Amino acid sequence: MCGEDCQPKEPAKIIRAKNGDIIIEAMSGEIVLRGKNIRIEAIDGKGEVTVTSTSQIALNSPIQSFKSTNSNSVSTNNLTVAGNVVED
Repeated sequence: MCGEDCQPKEPAKIIRAKNGDIIIEAMSGEIVLRGKNIRIEAIDGKGEVTVTSTSQIALNSPIQSFKSTNSNSVSTNNLTVAGNVVED
């Protein structure tokens, strides 16, 4: 347990590698990130965020927002897009 005496917006825990990568691995279990908000940021000018799965990736929320210069959606089997109202 950490962060009992932290001030608002003060990190309770930092994991920092001066060089090299940080790998969090659960060999026979799940990794769960739980918090009020969860943010993933790639801060390099050419940084990327990659999510890969051998089964499925599920996004479930009342609102999903995507903003990009270019957007691609490719499916080799089925692609279904449906909606009731489309607004700009």
